[in-house]
Amino acid sequence: MEASEMQEFSNQMKEAGEAGESLTRISLAISILAVLVAMVTVLGHRSHTEAVLAQARASDIWNQFQAKKIRHTQTEGIDTLLRVQPNSNAAAVETQLAKDDAYLKKLDDDSSSCVRSRSSPGAGSTS
Repeated sequence: MEASEMQEFSNQMKEAGEAGESLTRISLAISILAVLVAMVTVLGHRSHTEAVLAQARASDIWNQFQAKKIRHTQTEGIDTLLRVQPNSNAAAVETQLAKDDAYLKKLDDDSSSCVRSRSSPGAGSTS
């Protein structure tokens, strides 16, 4: 509608005697609808943000699990090489193997805690 058409419509409503009352009702109804649309939009954005954050947490936990699994596999491979290769200092090799066994045990415990925190809802905090 152009400005002249709006003015003409307003004049017609005034002549009919309904202009003030019906325009007020229409304005109120439009205002209420606008507030409802705004509320729905805000709620939609909040749920989307929560979904994105949950996905990021899950991704972080999975990345942490993968990194620990890679470290575990590399340490096992190095231990296997240490056991197979001939060496001149058996005490140093045994010390290193003992350290690696403790490290592997720590990685196993940490990896199982990652899996537990991923499977339990709401436990997405990792260090």
